[in-house]
Amino acid sequence: MPGVGTPAPDSSQNPGETPAPETDAPAEPAGPAEQADSCEWDLDRVTADATPPSGQAGDLAMVLIGSWQHTHFDTGNGMEANTNDIRYVFPSVDDLIYCQHVEGITDHAENRASISLDGTVIQPPSPHPGFEVMAWSADRMLWKNNFDGSTYLLVRR
Repeated sequence: MPGVGTPAPDSSQNPGETPAPETDAPAEPAGPAEQADSCEWDLDRVTADATPPSGQAGDLAMVLIGSWQHTHFDTGNGMEANTNDIRYVFPSVDDLIYCQHVEGITDHAENRASISLDGTVIQPPSPHPGFEVMAWSADRMLWKNNFDGSTYLLVRR
């Protein structure tokens, strides 16, 4: 018999079974997410703080699918805010839409490319040497642009 102030045992659990710990982290999806096949220019640019993800949470092929906003970059001087509207949309693990709106240079450009995922490297068509994904979570990605060595922070849109 439990003492005063001690909760009674949960009779729905099997004896000797330890309950799973509660967590605030989002559950990993059971399968690839569905993603609009568009840059969604009708939606505003997303901004975020420069906090990078730590570790590699979940299967990269599943986490990758979706729409991502390029919010920060580091070319060797620390993280700087990206003031241009650059989006990476992955409708599937082998398809990329590169979305770029840079005032005076591009006007809501949408460029589609077939890609492959080779371990942690997102490989666009040659001659681009790819993006090496270094860390990720359900809503943030940190990758190295192997073309120029810069680091990008992306947040899920």
